[in-house]
Amino acid sequence: MGEEDQITAIGDALADFDADLIVLRLHVPGSEDENWREHRLAQRVRSHFDVSTTVFYFDSEGHVVERDDA
Repeated sequence: MGEEDQITAIGDALADFDADLIVLRLHVPGSEDENWREHRLAQRVRSHFDVSTTVFYFDSEGHVVERDDA
């Protein structure tokens, strides 16, 4: 069963796997599809882990509308 807190889940995964990239799939910020768990998740992941992070933002139809490689 997966960890409810995304930061903890990612940390647990990184403890077992030495990743060089984290990829997140999120809804567009501020959209009606975004849920509370996604709010500022990319910022939190980037501040907790020293691993490059790419975020794909999807619309309600499942299309990529933005990519963020910060």
